[in-house]
Amino acid sequence: MTEKFPYEYYQNLEKLESAIQLVKLDLLDENLLKYKNITPERKGKLKKMQQLFDEEDGISDVIFDTWSEFHGEYN
Repeated sequence: MTEKFPYEYYQNLEKLESAIQLVKLDLLDENLLKYKNITPERKGKLKKMQQLFDEEDGISDVIFDTWSEFHGEYN
């Protein structure tokens, strides 16, 4: 028996993917980062976030794989 994937999960995956893409653009825009108030604490958090995006099988890959699996299996 195949369980239907609820549409609201699809919408949430799309929102999450959009948010991740915006954060990635923010992280890649060094000019934007220069103008932000970056305290040492924020700089540390930024480095951790960049590591999450850059590492293999990191959050970006997990979201992309989940989204791709959804499209392949349910569309």
